[in-house]
Amino acid sequence: MTDDGLDPPWPVNAPFGIQLSGPDLDADVRMLVALGAVVRASSQLESTLRSLFVSLEGSKYAAITAAGQGATWLLDLCEALVKRHTDVSHERRAQLSDLLTRARRALQERNRCVHDVWSSGIDGGAQLMRSQRRNYDLSFRPVTVDGLVATSQALIACAVKIEFWTSDALGEQAVGLEAQLRWEDYLHSLSSDELEAMVRRRQEAQEQKQAGQVDEVAP
Repeated sequence: MTDDGLDPPWPVNAPFGIQLSGPDLDADVRMLVALGAVVRASSQLESTLRSLFVSLEGSKYAAITAAGQGATWLLDLCEALVKRHTDVSHERRAQLSDLLTRARRALQERNRCVHDVWSSGIDGGAQLMRSQRRNYDLSFRPVTVDGLVATSQALIACAVKIEFWTSDALGEQAVGLEAQLRWEDYLHSLSSDELEAMVRRRQEAQEQKQAGQVDEVAP
């Protein structure tokens, strides 16, 4: 409630039914939006790690092994694979190891934002409250919109850089290896007419691309 005993106005862009807290509901909405950005970015990074694992394994069937695995499992296996991946140079392996370390750090920060208890400090600011094993005491840490945004940006940056690494170090064909079995299932579901039409569209697109390249180099 406000000082005059009235409930503060509901934020315009906030859906009804969600829980908001604090005297400044608009500020709490911004915090929830930033937290949602962290959650979405972490899911994108986890998907990228799954694709990376399959690419490092070098088999489309590795997608079955990776299916449903969480970020920690994927990080652990990718780190183990890159250490012994002799088809990749030492420099490239060091680059990926560094990216995986950053990804692990960013995901740990994501876990704090998602799994710690959200509470309000004495000054009314948001904070994360953590319970640790075999310890009755609680630890507190302030959380801000800027901090959440920085975490989401770190997660996205890791995902993008890992995708570029995969393409540069293992080849463009390795990037889509995780989706290969799904693609094959899709092709098998097509009728002969649908398959022929798709082949024609791809050929036409390739011819148009090549014609465009010729026009670019023409005097």
